[in-house]
Amino acid sequence: MAMGDETDWQTDRANLKRLRKEQPAWTRQQLATALSRSLAWVKKWLKRIKTSPEDEDDPALLLPKPRSPKIPPPPAHPLIVERLLDIRDHPPDHLGRTPGPRAIAYFLAKDSVLVEQGLKPPSSSSTSTIWKILVNNGRIARTRPPTPHQLLQRPGPLENFQLDFKDIPYLSIEPDGKKAHLLETLNLIDVGTDVLVAAEVSGDFNAETALQTVASVVTRVGLPKTVTFDRDPRWVGSHTGRDFPSAFVKFWYCLEVKVNLCPPHRPDLNAIVERYHRSYGQECLKVHRPQSLLEAREVTSTFKEHYNWQRPHQSPNCRNRPPRVAFPELPALPSVPLLIDPDGWLSQCNGQRFVRKVDYRGTIRVDKYRYYPGREWAGKFVQVEVAGGTRQLVIWHKAQPLKQLAIKGLANQMLSWVDFLVLRLREAQSERRLASMRATTRRKLSAL
Repeated sequence: MAMGDETDWQTDRANLKRLRKEQPAWTRQQLATALSRSLAWVKKWLKRIKTSPEDEDDPALLLPKPRSPKIPPPPAHPLIVERLLDIRDHPPDHLGRTPGPRAIAYFLAKDSVLVEQGLKPPSSSSTSTIWKILVNNGRIARTRPPTPHQLLQRPGPLENFQLDFKDIPYLSIEPDGKKAHLLETLNLIDVGTDVLVAAEVSGDFNAETALQTVASVVTRVGLPKTVTFDRDPRWVGSHTGRDFPSAFVKFWYCLEVKVNLCPPHRPDLNAIVERYHRSYGQECLKVHRPQSLLEAREVTSTFKEHYNWQRPHQSPNCRNRPPRVAFPELPALPSVPLLIDPDGWLSQCNGQRFVRKVDYRGTIRVDKYRYYPGREWAGKFVQVEVAGGTRQLVIWHKAQPLKQLAIKGLANQMLSWVDFLVLRLREAQSERRLASMRATTRRKLSAL
């Protein structure tokens, strides 16, 4: 989906303001990661929010400030540049070191040649001009300092599960020359202990079957406090990952499990399961090269047992011991509840905003339903805010509310675990069909 330029920015500013209130302990980097924005962007808008008027609910706070034309300062006089470089290359004898920008500014202010010519050198209170001259003339090499390695803060045992798919590419080719569909394994690994909780092999993982597989795992082992996964369309329901909560995300929200959704191009935030994939690929798949679903399940099950109980693990948690040897006793996880509120995801998404473009009919699509802001807004981008308390969607345009519409598709009653799972599986099936229709449309358009 194409994003509106300013509407998209306003949405992220609103979400930043919401996260600042909901997560006061978060660092700026955590806010930047959650919003998929740069650290500089977060610093800029946090500063504006903090220095804003007393009324922080003023919609004008989300609008950008007018950008007046900026006239760059005139370049330094050639004689100033010449004298500056001479001081850098031939420092005064009594200095005893290579002068930096501040020292150069001190000597420039006393330079007799500049005084005779009536030229005013850069001030010692602001050395950016001197710094730029030194960089541009090769006196200072600008190198980016290495990012310091930070040790991962591990949670307690069985508190945080990381999920991801891993291809199993070693399959025989059909007699007609066609390649069979690649098998995949869905791995769940515990961050606090490096224990491989589950490794499920299948050849047809989609939004529906992946959710069903994960549901069977948590039914068997229990619920963690947090789950971490990337923006695979089977998890988030769209390729952008910035859309309305998918059936999979709602599944966890309703079970009161925190969701850590990794930003794009950040596999390091899902590092434990990614590192397991390397071991699994090198020590299992490349060795046994399974050629069928049955073989893949057999070697994966054997490797899971080997990984947890026999293979020494070099992480700081295990200290060169197998994970289950390092953690022989694991805490019991809470079971799935008997009754679940299928609309519980509303409280988790309260205040979140999403961008939509109003079509020629005056409607927008949110999840699998259509809403009607009005034909007068056709062709414009609007923001959609989830008001969980009133169970409504608030439509915004340029920081002005347009409409409040009731959220469609809510159950409005408690459901048993089986009925809750059926509901979420139907939603995942709808997402899969919609994704298939969009892919077909893209292929037809590209063929034209």
